[in-house]
Amino acid sequence: MTEANTERPGVTLSHARKLVCLEAVWEIDALARILPGLLPDDEEDNGRLAVRGVAGRLLRLAFVVMNGIDDEMQPTEKLEKIISLDSGQG
Repeated sequence: MTEANTERPGVTLSHARKLVCLEAVWEIDALARILPGLLPDDEEDNGRLAVRGVAGRLLRLAFVVMNGIDDEMQPTEKLEKIISLDSGQG
């Protein structure tokens, strides 16, 4: 079921613009996935843990953008919870 639009309309994306936005967010997703592997594998290194945390958050934000742009079935409320950390970081 598609959400009813009760707010004023926003930007309408052309197909080409939508593809550009998705390409950018796919690249963010890919970079976030390789980022932790760029550091030495040292379990006691706080920097590695910080990078893993940042990469994980980037993945969640990329998920929000991809689904916000391309999946009309994804509830806006669920995406808002991810942004606000109500559903946790991971």
